[in-house]
This record gives sequence, structure tokens and C-alpha cells, in this order.
Amino acid sequence: VLLIILTIHQLSAQFAAIVLLFSALAGGAALGVYQIGNQEVLAKTVPRQIQGRLLAYRTALGGTITLAIIMTIRLLVPAEEGNHVLLLWWALLAWGCACVAFAALDETRSNAAQQAVGGIREHLDLVKKTAWFQRFMVMRALLLSVELAIPFFAIHAARMHGPTVHDLGVFVIALSLGLMLAGPIWGRIIDRHLERVALGSCLLTALAGVMILVIDQIEDLQIPFFHAITFVLLSLGRQGAIQVRVKYLNQEALQHLRPQMIALGNISIGLLGVAVGLGLATAGHLHNILLPLIIIIIFNLATAFYSQRILVSATDTRR
Repeated sequence: VLLIILTIHQLSAQFAAIVLLFSALAGGAALGVYQIGNQEVLAKTVPRQIQGRLLAYRTALGGTITLAIIMTIRLLVPAEEGNHVLLLWWALLAWGCACVAFAALDETRSNAAQQAVGGIREHLDLVKKTAWFQRFMVMRALLLSVELAIPFFAIHAARMHGPTVHDLGVFVIALSLGLMLAGPIWGRIIDRHLERVALGSCLLTALAGVMILVIDQIEDLQIPFFHAITFVLLSLGRQGAIQVRVKYLNQEALQHLRPQMIALGNISIGLLGVAVGLGLATAGHLHNILLPLIIIIIFNLATAFYSQRILVSATDTRR
């Protein structure tokens, strides 16, 4: 992020694209490492019956902090073109604070990360023979239709409303509001009804997509407020999808296989996400930005159906 802030306005479009690509790759790698450590700590230290609730309310706290930051920017910063870089500075500060907080944790040393790297080779055959994990990987692949939706909605919104900090701030506020609502909404049911959270996440994302299609056709609806509603729905859907896959993997995986399964899932779905994102972006570039949204809606509905088959059967088995 610091690299983007320092160079993005000094580079040509071609070099700026390279910087953004490099930053995305670095951020993706960091996220993969974080997910392994985070899920290990969560699974080992938090009772299984409240893990989902904790994830949901942690998300709500993050949304509250983000909302406070963006409201501060809107109050103190004039609505000038290009001031959206301030959002990146605030993000950098937030990540710095998170690093300090993580560094202060007193945790017993673990070789989970080392196991995860080696386990991809050592346990790949075993994972292939684990039926529930195979079904989970299919469901997680389909959940990309939820997790990849936000960038394409953001492109549509940016084309329609412009790049000033106040216009972007409306959508960041909407995303933060969705994070805040995710806590009380998903937190109440995720530990008892995982399948309902998955269904709700997919349907909310599909509903947001349908709203975008309607907004695009009706000029009176083409104001930031209506786009902001879709971002609230998207944020709720995305957080629900993330919590579903984290909770399901933690409750089904054996402890000694969990790091390997997380790592394998991150690598496989990460590569698939790049391919799917590239395909959707190409479709939008060659045809229309609405085409990727229509494809996302269709896969949202397919994911809603498939996730019920997987999660309902898993819930019935545990009962």
C-alpha cells in the first residue's frame, strides 16, 4: 500500500498497472499466511460452539472502526479530486496498528506454518481421499462468486459517480455499515445454522446484482445512495461467505491436517480466483460491465443451492 501511495501519481498508466499488480500479489501472499495463522489460533483457543459468533462480532468491530475513520475524512477533508489517496493512508495506519497488536500477543510457538508448506506435498493424496474436503473445495470455489463481486460493483459505481474522496467515501461507509450489521445478523445464527448464513450470503449478493442491473437502466436511480445500498448488501454477503468457510473448515478438519487444508485451499482457490477474475474482466472489457455482473448473479444462485446440500447434511450428521 505504501508503494502505491508513493508512486501511483508519478508513474505512467503502464507502470502504475505493474505496481498495482505487484501490490496485489504481495497482499494476496500476506493474506494467505494470515489465514493459516488466524484459523489455527481461532481453532485452538476459542470453543467451537462460539467461534462463528466471535468471527461475526470481530467483523462488526472492524466495520465500526472503518466507519469512524471515513466519517472523520469526510468531515475534515474538502471534496477535491484525488484525495482518495487519504483512504490508503488511513488503511496503512490501521494495518500498522494491527501489526503492533499481533506482535503483542503471547502465544506458544507452533510449527503450523511449516507443516502447511510441507503438508501440501505430504498430505495431498490424503486430502484427495477426504470426501467432505472435496465438497468443501467445490463450495469454496463457487463462493468466489460472492467474494469477487465487490470489485466489479466498484468499477460500475466509479464509472457512474466519479473518483472524489466524498463519492468513494459513501461506498466505504456502506461497506463498513455492512460489516457492522454482519455481527448481529450472522452472529446470532452461524454457530447453529451454518447453511442459513451461506444461503443468505448468496441471495443478498444476487439481490445486489439485480439492483445494479435495475439502477443501470433507470436514470432516476443513478445516484450514490442507491449504489450504496448494494454495497451494504455486498458487504453482508461477503462476510457471511467468509465466516461460513472458516467455521466449516475449523469444525470438520482434524487438528493435524487443518494447516495443510487451509494452505491447499488458499493456493487452489487463489489461482482459480485469478483465472475467474481475469475471465470476468475480459468479458466486461470486450462486451459490457454488466455482463460480469449477470454471470456473478447466476453463480450466486448456483452457490446458494449447492451450499445447502453440503452444509445441511453436515449439520444433520453432527446432530
